[in-house]
Amino acid sequence: MTESGKEIEKYIFTYDSIWNSISPSTSNKLRDRLTVTTFKKNEILYREGIFPRGLYILKSGIAKLQFVNSDGQEQIIHMIKEYEMFGYRSLISKAPSFAYITAVTDCEVELVDKDIFLQTLQSSKDLNAYIMNLFSKELSVFYYKMTYFTLRPVNERIALTLLILAYKFQSTSKSEKSIVFSKSDIASFAGTIIETLSRQLRILIENNIITTDGRKIIITDLKKLIQLANLES
Repeated sequence: MTESGKEIEKYIFTYDSIWNSISPSTSNKLRDRLTVTTFKKNEILYREGIFPRGLYILKSGIAKLQFVNSDGQEQIIHMIKEYEMFGYRSLISKAPSFAYITAVTDCEVELVDKDIFLQTLQSSKDLNAYIMNLFSKELSVFYYKMTYFTLRPVNERIALTLLILAYKFQSTSKSEKSIVFSKSDIASFAGTIIETLSRQLRILIENNIITTDGRKIIITDLKKLIQLANLES
């Protein structure tokens, strides 16, 4: 990865699948009584204020972690891709969820039984190490994102949002950096409104930094977009 790519990576919460990171014996324990549920686009996977029924693993699709801010607006904290997990913070802290999760596309979700997860966590060193590493990575990314999105002007926030989504969800079969999310989701992630996002996207198009194909946003000048995000200041 290039130096600029490493700089962007600080803001991206992603990690190896749990199934590829723990021993076969630990995996077998977690898979005991594992269930798989399907969700349609825009359906809520996990509600704010509940205690989770277990460890949730996104088997396929894309989902978003969000909450309602003090102004009554939905704010996206994190976009979830395949094999990322949720529910573990509430399980371990024994506290209800502070946010809710909605399907961006049709999704399949694996559910590891709550008691099995907690029992295995107590007895398995490899699962403990995996979860500890996850917490560390999550804290680091949320720190960088909170600092950046709290202090930066909207044009920089939008630039970084496009970079995060492009890098995280880039197809391995394609070299282009592109984003296929609704304007409302992009605006919510950047902490702005759709009208402001639309104005900023027009400026980026006029400066030949991005182009669009339907709802797809294609980054045509990655270097300029990274400069606009102003990551080094």
